Amino acid sequence: ITLNTPTQLATTFNTSAGMALGAYTFRCTITNTYGLSTSDTVNMQLSLRPSVSITDTGPQIIDETASRTATITANDGTISSQLWTWVSGPDQPNLSNATTTTVSFTPVTYTENPINRYVLRCTATSNYGLTGFNDIVVTAGHRPTISVGADFVVATTESGVLTSSASPQDTGESLTYLWTKTSGPATTINTPTQGSTTFTTNNIGTYIFRCTVTDALGFTAFDEVQVIISDRPAVNVGATAIAAISEVFSRTASATDDGSITGYQWSWVAGPNQPVLSNANTATVSFPPTTYTESPINRYILRCT
Repeated sequence: ITLNTPTQLATTFNTSAGMALGAYTFRCTITNTYGLSTSDTVNMQLSLRPSVSITDTGPQIIDETASRTATITANDGTISSQLWTWVSGPDQPNLSNATTTTVSFTPVTYTENPINRYVLRCTATSNYGLTGFNDIVVTAGHRPTISVGADFVVATTESGVLTSSASPQDTGESLTYLWTKTSGPATTINTPTQGSTTFTTNNIGTYIFRCTVTDALGFTAFDEVQVIISDRPAVNVGATAIAAISEVFSRTASATDDGSITGYQWSWVAGPNQPVLSNANTATVSFPPTTYTESPINRYILRCT
């Protein structure tokens, strides 16, 4: 070590990275005009400041507990203490466990500032009294909102439509979208980064589709919809039949499906006049054809759905 002004009552010296860590002793000797002298010594410990690093875990939801953890390295000696403090932000929060490496607090919202940024500092102190610190910025805001609607059913070979309705909760934040399939057979989502998209599949089954929306601050929210892919029921109502005028005519339908048939519905499609259909919501329908002078032969078309 080189003393810069060793003949002065007060002097300085410079340390460098190459210096050996440890204890140093300095002596100051004072001599008067008669040649008499006295001296005193002072001890100095040359050490390194602790280093502090804090992992940024992303933005924090308003009214939910936020926690941040610091990694502290002594570099020389040992760590005697650490302390988290509030540096800046919309209001000074109550810091829990501020004397440990992991601090927690609950951000709150303010009407005049819907997006709040807190700056927290972790300061570490070594057993030699040297300190080191690092700051972390915690951005607090709200999750966006999203809805993808009610569950629905799509027939095989037909395109299914997935729609979402989303909005940011903090002023001026843009949104990005991502559709994914979380369960179900193979399928293709045609434009997964759009708010509304379509999918195609020939595989019968139950699918869960999720739409995740992310705002410009990194806050995310998602909603899911269940889609059942099924074949349309096959219905057979038999061949064209002949019925006598004014006599009750009946016809029975049969249906098959990959699931189960939940109901039947007969309806009139065409004919000389809309007849009254009996038991139209069962497999077997009946009605009495009527005659008309202007059309002695009447043709009725009935449909079973």
